[in-house]
Amino acid sequence: MLDIPAFALSCNNTFRFLAKKELTKIPGLGWIIERLYISVNRKDQQERAKSMAKMKKSLTDGISVFICPEGTRNTSTKPLLPFKDGAFRLAIEAQVPIAVLTVIDSDKRLSPLHPLALFPGPMTCIWHEPISTSGMTMNDVSALKSKAAEIMLLHLNENRLNP
Repeated sequence: MLDIPAFALSCNNTFRFLAKKELTKIPGLGWIIERLYISVNRKDQQERAKSMAKMKKSLTDGISVFICPEGTRNTSTKPLLPFKDGAFRLAIEAQVPIAVLTVIDSDKRLSPLHPLALFPGPMTCIWHEPISTSGMTMNDVSALKSKAAEIMLLHLNENRLNP
């Protein structure tokens, strides 16, 4: 949950977030999400397609889209959950690079096991060299996902070994 403010603070360009539709029902916050985010009803295939079209338009208009590739909050002990295809399919379809951001120690500041307890301390955001999708096709989705995950895991694991 701290990845979103960390991203917003570490990003220098214009962007939109992708948010699950359920968040639009939260009083106050839902109003903001409906106006500033692209929301997706993950349970409805037609709604997912509409969200993909909105995100592609945003990208072609020069506005980045922030997508968490795991698709949900990681409450496991693993550094990353398996990535969903959506962000990678979108980048290939729009032929835009993937900007990979690794957020280190967000799990120590807001534990998935204690979602209302904040713990003081630093978090680190690492922007990696963008991964080009130029010339890629949908056949490259799996390799692109793997490359992004490898980059993130390298830094997450390195941080665990050298805190």
